Amino acid sequence: KNANNQKVLFQQGFGFASGVVFTVMAFAFLFVTLREFGYSVGWGLQLQNPWVVLGLSILFASLALNLFGVYEIGNSLTKLGTMDNKKGIMGAFLSGVLTVIVASPCTAPFMGGAIGFAATAETYLVFIIFLSLAFGISFPYFFLISQPKLLSFIPKPGLWMIELRQFLAFPMLAASGWLIWILVELSGTSVFFPAWMCILFFCLTLWLKGRLSTITDKIFKKTFLFILSICSLILSIVFYVVSINTEKLINKPVTEISHNSLNANITKLSWIPWDEKKVKEYLEKGNVVFIDFTAIWCVTCQTNKIRVLDSERIKKFLSAPDIITMRADWTNSDEKITNALNYYGRIGVPLNVVLGPKNNDTIILSEWLTSKEVIEAIESVRN
Repeated sequence: KNANNQKVLFQQGFGFASGVVFTVMAFAFLFVTLREFGYSVGWGLQLQNPWVVLGLSILFASLALNLFGVYEIGNSLTKLGTMDNKKGIMGAFLSGVLTVIVASPCTAPFMGGAIGFAATAETYLVFIIFLSLAFGISFPYFFLISQPKLLSFIPKPGLWMIELRQFLAFPMLAASGWLIWILVELSGTSVFFPAWMCILFFCLTLWLKGRLSTITDKIFKKTFLFILSICSLILSIVFYVVSINTEKLINKPVTEISHNSLNANITKLSWIPWDEKKVKEYLEKGNVVFIDFTAIWCVTCQTNKIRVLDSERIKKFLSAPDIITMRADWTNSDEKITNALNYYGRIGVPLNVVLGPKNNDTIILSEWLTSKEVIEAIESVRN
């Protein structure tokens, strides 16, 4: 029995690791292919697509319902031992795939430098780098699940498992809501209602699926679920029509905002939309330019804003007359910003750069910002 348990655990770990490696290497292949055709790509670009964001939001809401016990997955396979084993491995594999897709925008502090190097490296080095990243992501999980002795620290099965399962549904709901916020930032407020209806109707379908599980009339169940699927498809079409006709709010050209000074009685720091030509103009005038490459869906970027860039100390410091603050918003795909990221040796956000008026006065800050680092970098390039 113990040998069988160890075998199942090893299969689960191998399935998860395979999912991670498969997804990361698929991205590496896509990266190399697009690069060879002259396109620029970035880490986390999947969240620049409204359809991907909506799909992930629906997925997390569905997982929350499953954790709450509204419906169950795979009940029809419980009597088939061999199929159940395959389902377990496939489930672990899909978990690995989902881990890479969802976590990639949050991994910049750990792999930003490596992926930035890969942007200009030889093709064989790109695959080696991405393969190393895949092993790094999957190794902790594989190590823990392949060591049965570690499982002895887990309490015996009981009511706590049901309560833990229900508790884990709340992070899923939080992730779904976060993705809806990203969706609105991507495509405008008018997509909120059709997107929300898509999620609501999909969840309703899953709830009815759970309630219909006790009904023996298969024809009735299939017909009913078919009607619900058609309604979901119609809502998806409505979402598509609304999203492509919505005025984009991100990366829209705006009038330059006047920069604050220390003498002005204003506490809010003004950020000028990033423009490469304007950067050169400000540098020629003797200014120091601080550029914040960011995105709404980048968790690390938002954390840096709360911790550092929006702090009262940094806002006052950056409001000096000789410091120009510029923000490059990469929430939606922007080829110019992507090229700038590649120029600075990065393939994704966050990226914060300090440019001084003298030649070669370029300082790239760490992905996990600190107030001290920002101040010292700017002071070092000031005239």
